[in-house]
Amino acid sequence: MLLERRAEVVLSDILHRTVWSGIEEPVRKVLLDYSEIDAIRKYLNFIRFRNSAGYFKMIASLRDDEEEKSHEGSLYSAYRPLVIRIRKRFILRQFIFFLKHTSADFDTHHFRPKIDGCGVDSASNKLEDIMELYCWRLCGAEVCLGIATEDQEYMLPDYIFGTLSEGFEEDPSVSLFYTS
Repeated sequence: MLLERRAEVVLSDILHRTVWSGIEEPVRKVLLDYSEIDAIRKYLNFIRFRNSAGYFKMIASLRDDEEEKSHEGSLYSAYRPLVIRIRKRFILRQFIFFLKHTSADFDTHHFRPKIDGCGVDSASNKLEDIMELYCWRLCGAEVCLGIATEDQEYMLPDYIFGTLSEGFEEDPSVSLFYTS
């Protein structure tokens, strides 16, 4: 099942067991198995990544590669489509590796795919940095879900917390969770 569909099923299930259940007494806790939590975490992380400046820069660099430059000569121009196709496959394989991993398989702090970009130039280092910042670093992030009543704009727990948002731009210190 696709990740987006899996996350939708999990979130719908939570809503059916809580808000849509018709029970007057609100449900305070819903138990989820690890695969459900992983699906939600990966989905939210990847959506955050997809909306990030890092993703935008990566797509922009692929577009820039397609433009011919006068200093490249005729040999590179002949191989440009092949080089671009290799880069796109390389990037897609990194996405797939992230989306297929499970936290039960390995400790994410000790396992990261070593990006070996043979023939893909320094873009592999940039991709590794981007994937670490936006995806791998957050594999173990705590997932907290809640339901607010209609007159509430935010849900706040009894303790201080931090959240991930699309607005943190390129400042990684803002994306750290903290509690007290």
